[in-house]
Amino acid sequence: MSRTLRICLGALALSVFGCSQGDVAEPAPGCLDISALPSTPAISFRNDLMPIFGLSCIASSCHDQSAKKANLILGDPSACGPMGTSCYDAAAKWSYTFKTPPPETLVQTVLDNLVTNGTSATNPALRRVVPQNPGDSFLVDKITGQQNSKQYPGQCTNLDPTRPGVCGSDMPQGITGGMCAEQSDRVQAIAMWIQQGAQNN
Repeated sequence: MSRTLRICLGALALSVFGCSQGDVAEPAPGCLDISALPSTPAISFRNDLMPIFGLSCIASSCHDQSAKKANLILGDPSACGPMGTSCYDAAAKWSYTFKTPPPETLVQTVLDNLVTNGTSATNPALRRVVPQNPGDSFLVDKITGQQNSKQYPGQCTNLDPTRPGVCGSDMPQGITGGMCAEQSDRVQAIAMWIQQGAQNN
């Protein structure tokens, strides 16, 4: 089956079956329609984004405090408890539950990496998160797999030459289309949090 046919069939499947579950409204076909993001429910950085990052970005040790790939910290496995403890919980809203609330210093570090000091290592002209503007937030481009098809100011530098794309690979790594491919409800939650001001809530 040709690559073009597979892409078309995938797009058709997304448009017919949708791509979201959970208590966040279903995004438009193609995973995310920023112009139609709902204003509710309120998305919490601690209760929504930290668990999303925990499962998608920390379990693989890509963006924890030791690896910090692309100079980005999105959490740390130690927030789950002693070594070997898992926060995975299939019954939880985002399939990830912290046994105790993550330390405030870790929450602030993650927030600073995204917002306060959130310049992309791939392209210093880009902000990872632009509060109230998910369309200009590089994080959204990475998790929707759009980073290599958009025109940006400045030049991207792929920090991992083993991965395709001048602006880096889709996130999470190894999933073509990023979170859109399998976890579009998470993509929408992240975009809503940004649109709601990217608050420390």
